[in-house]
Amino acid sequence: MQARFLQWQRTMPRKPIELQSEFPYHVINRIMDKQFFGVPMELMWEACQTYLYDVHVRFNAKIHAFILMGNHFHLVITTPDSNLSDIMEYFQGRVAKRLSVLRGRSSVRFQARYKWSIAKTESSFLNLMAYVYLNPVRAGICNSAHEYPYSSLFGILGLGRLQIPICSHVMGSLLLWRDPELLLSWFGTTAAAQDPEKITRALKKTEFYI
Repeated sequence: MQARFLQWQRTMPRKPIELQSEFPYHVINRIMDKQFFGVPMELMWEACQTYLYDVHVRFNAKIHAFILMGNHFHLVITTPDSNLSDIMEYFQGRVAKRLSVLRGRSSVRFQARYKWSIAKTESSFLNLMAYVYLNPVRAGICNSAHEYPYSSLFGILGLGRLQIPICSHVMGSLLLWRDPELLLSWFGTTAAAQDPEKITRALKKTEFYI
């Protein structure tokens, strides 16, 4: 019985991606089998920055945040042309191809379906941004979000070179702050800092609401 149920789960059609132009998406994906990238993070970060710049130019995408972890990424993006599918096909394909070259093998792939959720309220969007930037803190990699170099926050605060064109969103005017102390203090007040598991559960739904 259990074997038949698992087979049904694997063959059950996935819910189609909701293509829309107004609200930001949170997108997360990792490479197959939860492997680590297997190359220096500096090289992966450089590749991701290059292709996210292309995404902005080629697909008219508005990128709000990006962070690269050891085997996955988080992306917050708005798609005025309702073209998330095309964007992710391009971005993941190019990054996977570059990673294959760096690792000297041709079989590197991202998981077939990235996970996505849409933030439709200001509270949800702001908590989403904080959740993304606090990833390395939750993982125990650093003590504060601004210390992590493979994050668009690092560049926004002027701590490193940022090639990714980061755009604001009407719901995120609060995040236009450039005072690191003020911004980082605000991170600590969010649900993303106080109850990250609640955010994780909410992001499993197609509409992220906090």
